[in-house]
Amino acid sequence: MKRNKRFLTLALLAVLLWAMLPPLTVTAHAVAFSGSFGAEGDNLTWSFDEATGVLTIQGSGSMGSFYTISDIPWDIHKKHITAVELPDGLTDIAIGAFSSIPKLTAVTLPGSVTDIKDSAFDGCTSLTSVAIPDSVTHIGEYAFAGCTALETISIPDSVTEIGDGAFSNCKAMTQVTIPASVTGIGKRALNTLFMKQIDVDPDNPSYCSQDGVLFDKAMVTLVHFPAGREGSYTIPEGVKIIDEEAFHYSRLTSVSFPTSLSVIGESAFSFSKLTSVTISEGVETIEDEAFCKCGELTEVILSSTVKSLGQSAFEQCTELNSVTIPDGLASIGQYCFINCDALKKITIPNSVSRIDHCAFGFSYDFPSQSFLRVSGFKVWGITGSAAYTYTMSNGLDFQAIQDNTGADPSTGMNSSQSTVPASEAESNSDPISGESSDFSGLWFYIVIVALLVAAVVVVIVNKVRG
Repeated sequence: MKRNKRFLTLALLAVLLWAMLPPLTVTAHAVAFSGSFGAEGDNLTWSFDEATGVLTIQGSGSMGSFYTISDIPWDIHKKHITAVELPDGLTDIAIGAFSSIPKLTAVTLPGSVTDIKDSAFDGCTSLTSVAIPDSVTHIGEYAFAGCTALETISIPDSVTEIGDGAFSNCKAMTQVTIPASVTGIGKRALNTLFMKQIDVDPDNPSYCSQDGVLFDKAMVTLVHFPAGREGSYTIPEGVKIIDEEAFHYSRLTSVSFPTSLSVIGESAFSFSKLTSVTISEGVETIEDEAFCKCGELTEVILSSTVKSLGQSAFEQCTELNSVTIPDGLASIGQYCFINCDALKKITIPNSVSRIDHCAFGFSYDFPSQSFLRVSGFKVWGITGSAAYTYTMSNGLDFQAIQDNTGADPSTGMNSSQSTVPASEAESNSDPISGESSDFSGLWFYIVIVALLVAAVVVVIVNKVRG
């Protein structure tokens, strides 16, 4: 009891003392608006004038590396920067150094800069003008990506490489000229929605332009088609390869393929506005996602020379309702026609020996993260073929192909007699994996083991009680 009284007395004294103290004031320290940085630690300095919005860099040499956004000294001021002043003697623009500065409208790079590194000005949405000196040899990946107000860019005849996505999503840019010095252009480098003309210096040893379309020098590979063009286009005879993402987001509704063409590259026409596709004789490979998410595509006609369809080649072509596959195709990659819900029928020739996971007849439901069968979908093929095996293992409807006598060549049965409904296939197969679901024998052994375990437990309990 005495201890409790002492404790209460001390507590009351502490409260009284606290009440007698003057109010506590917290003074916020101002954030430093200047500092040093650089590859050598302090070879460069920076200062930001909050009143004018000007970021000034002084010194010489390399900026060094910024591994995270927080490593950029002026990152907390980005929303307020309106101009950047750079010193003569600066040798590079570091990765992400001036990315996502929304009020930056113009930049002049000094003649000492040789390298504009990855994402250097990425996301500067108000940037309308960039002066690149003839000292620059490399423009990094996504260096000016998302600079949506940038209308023109003058690439000097000193640049040898333009990285992936360097000018992607520069929506205001409609024309660009590639100088003679450029020997490497990355994928999506010129992928802007309103680009209409790509010109190339005739002396360039690696690239050329015909009718504003970018090709390799020998015109064997179509490298990039300006996405802002509409209507139809005929690919010149002699072209053998359509490069990766060459027509990515293209507004074309029709493309004619030459007989010289052999490969349609990965994502070559993804997100384009094509309405129908007829693949020319000579094409052997349609790579992964080649026509993925072409939302207006309704018809696909393959040639007899096509040997393989890549993974997701026609994924999510939601209006696709007709696919013609002649004899000659050997393999169909996984998810090739997934989420093509308008496609209710597909005929698979006997030449197809490999059909990968959920190649057709399924849609993917994102909320439940599961594969669902397309309602009313039916596969036509030869009984005993890869198409038949795929159909049976996935619980889809199968219709045997008739020969000229009206019979299934593999069984001699009339096709009306050889239709296998999904309900029958589902009774013995898992809808996705195709594995057998008959577990009656397994359940018998499980019950026996459970009874034995129970008997042992009863014996042990009786002994313990005894």
